Amino acid sequence: MNKIKKLLNKFFFLLYFKFLYKPNYEFNEVDEVAVIGRGKSANYYFEKFQNSPKIVALVNFTDQDLKEIDIQVLKSKEIFLFFNIEGNPLSLKYLLSLNIKGLMRTSNDDYGLYKKRKDYKRLNILQKLYLDRLPKYPKHLNDFMYLGNGGLISIVYMINYFKPKRVLLFGFNFYQSKMISNSSFSNSVNEDSTVLRKAGVKLIQNFIHICNLFNNIEFQRYDDTQIENVSNLKQINTGF
Repeated sequence: MNKIKKLLNKFFFLLYFKFLYKPNYEFNEVDEVAVIGRGKSANYYFEKFQNSPKIVALVNFTDQDLKEIDIQVLKSKEIFLFFNIEGNPLSLKYLLSLNIKGLMRTSNDDYGLYKKRKDYKRLNILQKLYLDRLPKYPKHLNDFMYLGNGGLISIVYMINYFKPKRVLLFGFNFYQSKMISNSSFSNSVNEDSTVLRKAGVKLIQNFIHICNLFNNIEFQRYDDTQIENVSNLKQINTGF
């Protein structure tokens, strides 16, 4: 049943992208953007930041995630939706509810080589369409694919596009604490997941590297998981 639902969601995702998606190609520099990952502290944004900022990136969100939060908070926002091509896409219900101005993959993984693999030949027509048609991460940012994480890659994209003075981060716990929901995409992400916790240590290092690389930008990270301090990073506890 879950496989059928996932395929249907991908089908409607394709239809949405083909016929209903109306991206905004005229971006101006802004003071601040919010990037929201799927850690538990994402809730802090929906409870405390309802009026700011206007530009919001959602990273790998699923239907189950949106069921857990007050989606009305997003009604007046310009949403940039980042998704993992192997994950569960949002259903048409949520795609139509959000003011989506940007849609972007976070998993290019050497796309050209992938198509030559035997795995690609075994995909059905819908799966191939889904893989081939949806927007890919910009080639001029491919040097950042080594970050190996949708959230970090999304941060770089938003910085490149909007040239913000501040980047507000919610739900970035780097697998060190709980997720916003227990959807199928995150069943393995919990406090006892030793493998993911270890992987998170590397992600933290990569995040610090981003802060140092874009040292003209102020990063505000809202989460109770404490990491290394750098001069342009503010860390705010949330209670989540």
